[in-house]
Amino acid sequence: MLRILFWDLNKKDLRRHVCDAAKAVSADVIILIEAGETSANTLTMLKSFVSSSFYFPHAVINRFQIFARNSSLDLAEVYGGNRVSLRRLSYAGNDLTLGAVHVVDRRNWDQQNQSAQVSLLAADVQHGENTMGHDRTILIGDFNMNPFDQAMNMATGMNAMMTAKCVEGGSRILQEREYHFFYNPMWSLFGDRNRAPGPSGTYYHLSSSQGLYGWNMLDQVLLRSSAIPLFHDVQILTSVGDTVLQNKVGRPDKKTASDHFPILVTLK
Repeated sequence: MLRILFWDLNKKDLRRHVCDAAKAVSADVIILIEAGETSANTLTMLKSFVSSSFYFPHAVINRFQIFARNSSLDLAEVYGGNRVSLRRLSYAGNDLTLGAVHVVDRRNWDQQNQSAQVSLLAADVQHGENTMGHDRTILIGDFNMNPFDQAMNMATGMNAMMTAKCVEGGSRILQEREYHFFYNPMWSLFGDRNRAPGPSGTYYHLSSSQGLYGWNMLDQVLLRSSAIPLFHDVQILTSVGDTVLQNKVGRPDKKTASDHFPILVTLK
């Protein structure tokens, strides 16, 4: 199994929590955004408290802090932009592309302009796939949208569908142009989930123009159809080791941790 931990740290120094999480889930890859500490200081703690084999692959843009436990995974950057970092990932005899994503937020960008930025992101991903010569792509990050938002679903956006069955064809044709699908497994973790245990999203907000839904699923993983056979599952973490990340009503405890829950993606 390959375990990829993603966490939006809300600009806080949560190095101890990151180390606890990495140790608790045996993370092989850690992707952090909005970190309150430098990558060098975070790496020092990971090497001291989790595993001395952790390293920080070189990147052009420092928006993302990406750490790996095993150098055989590669994680060399293929394309680096302000809002996306595409990396080579060698795993189980497969050449994959692992992308870290941080989409512009709705507080500073209206829906129309956010959608335009998402279309540019989708074009960047396509460019990276053309460079790599395959589309075995996995994207993980804070998309600052819910799975049902238009830019997540529209063909010129992320083109992300709610079931693996929906993306079996690999792509759809609109106006004589081909658009490759992503599969978004976060749909299955959204809402009450038939009252199954676990939070109803990764972020809770009820009082702004971002939406009046309460729970939001801003932190997501998307997979091309060709990468689905390697996908095992995705979990929303509400505790790391002995540290509880939720408050008394089950929402992210932003006083002691982040306003986002971390997610853990596991590959077979």
